[in-house]
Amino acid sequence: MNSGRMLDLIAANAYFFICGIIDSLSIQRTLPLLVNDSTIALLTVQILAINAVLLLGSIAVFNHGVTPILYQINGLVLEEQEEAASNSYLGWLLYQSLWLTPICLLCYVLSVGWYQSLADQTFKHLRKTPRASTVARVVTDSIYSTLVWIFAYLQMQILIRGVPLVMITVDYAWNLFFDGLSSSDPLQAMLVASLQRGYEFLSVFTHNLSTFAGLSLMSWLYGWYPFDYVWASEGALPDVRYNTLHTHWAYFLGFGFPYVALVRLTGFFAGYGIFLACFPFSIMLASLADCDGPYRSKKYRQYSTSLEFFHPAKKCAAYTLRVFERKYRALRKPKK
Repeated sequence: MNSGRMLDLIAANAYFFICGIIDSLSIQRTLPLLVNDSTIALLTVQILAINAVLLLGSIAVFNHGVTPILYQINGLVLEEQEEAASNSYLGWLLYQSLWLTPICLLCYVLSVGWYQSLADQTFKHLRKTPRASTVARVVTDSIYSTLVWIFAYLQMQILIRGVPLVMITVDYAWNLFFDGLSSSDPLQAMLVASLQRGYEFLSVFTHNLSTFAGLSLMSWLYGWYPFDYVWASEGALPDVRYNTLHTHWAYFLGFGFPYVALVRLTGFFAGYGIFLACFPFSIMLASLADCDGPYRSKKYRQYSTSLEFFHPAKKCAAYTLRVFERKYRALRKPKK
């Protein structure tokens, strides 16, 4: 690939990325839906109310339940809601496992029905005709999509949290190794210093690369999440949805980017609370958005590329379903 085409490819994906950001921030487009459809307005109020209860309740549980546990396990005095992350990676790992992951899953489980109802009602209001689906297919698709979401979330956490934690252990081992190589020989000392500088560069590069990849996955997750409800209303098969995600990766990266920036630039409760407040509007924006539009541009459509960032999550979800299917068939098999 020559340099000119590479620059055109970068420019095209930057254009798709910006289109995603614009669609994500165009919240004023939801006002006609709220004004003209009372069901959409009521569902939005109900979702905001339940999310507010969950958030305020989670703050109370965190202050009176999770904080004492973290204090006893890791000796961390948590006067602020995110001090565990700044004190140590172990504290942050406990914070993730005891708090962030459970509350995210709780919000997902409790609100998924209302989110889908909002997407369905918006779909009907826009006078679109959903595809007919059997109950069995809807259940299977929902389980598959949920498993992919869970594995994608774990994939993101491994990159953002797991890799740096492993690097801390590797750093400690390498420091012990370099301490053992100390010598009075100038040539050997110079060689050891060169190896140490090379390792330090590799360590920083690996840490930054894993963080960048994890944040990109987080943006794709935030971009995918509202669209998945819309696609479910349309009756789109899961593999069709993921193919759209992979071929329109720059657009969905842009659509989820503002939410990731919001969460990262504020405290957890503030950022997550604002995201929960914005999410009903995000579903409506996904219903109104045309993610194919930028890719139909005569100038840039030839530069569309595919990036299968959720491929590991899809494989894990498919494998999990096959395991459960085999166990189910074994249980259903009549005994001789």
